[in-house]
Amino acid sequence: MDETSKLKIVDKALGMLSRRAHSAQELAAKLSRGKDASAELTAYALSECRRLNLLDDAAFARDLAAELASRGCGELRIRMELRKRGVSPEAGDGALAAVREDEAERAELAARFKLKSIRPDEPPRKKQEKLYRFLLSRGFPPQTALAAMRKALE
Repeated sequence: MDETSKLKIVDKALGMLSRRAHSAQELAAKLSRGKDASAELTAYALSECRRLNLLDDAAFARDLAAELASRGCGELRIRMELRKRGVSPEAGDGALAAVREDEAERAELAARFKLKSIRPDEPPRKKQEKLYRFLLSRGFPPQTALAAMRKALE
């Protein structure tokens, strides 16, 4: 592992992190795709990014969870996205704790938003089904989705 290779892979990692935050697993996967990348070089780049405090899975998880929550996603969807991006369950649980409190409120806002796009002459049963399916697809638990649907239709 020569110095030129080290500099190149760290530069590549810094470039990726300058565009958007990544989890350690995500960054490692992207770095290892390169033709010159070895497991040793990838590990070196990750350690350098951690040393510079540019790679922190817990902070990444908190930021992603907050962003998805602000877009109206529920806990289940956020958990799935965190898992998909390679965040450890411990870091994910910490991030979810911060957004869990206002989940019912987010579900109600999402239901009201969706209700605007449903035709007013739609039969009540159809409205309920559409709202409920929408909330479930956003990652809200069934009980939360049901309560939000009922409040939006009142």
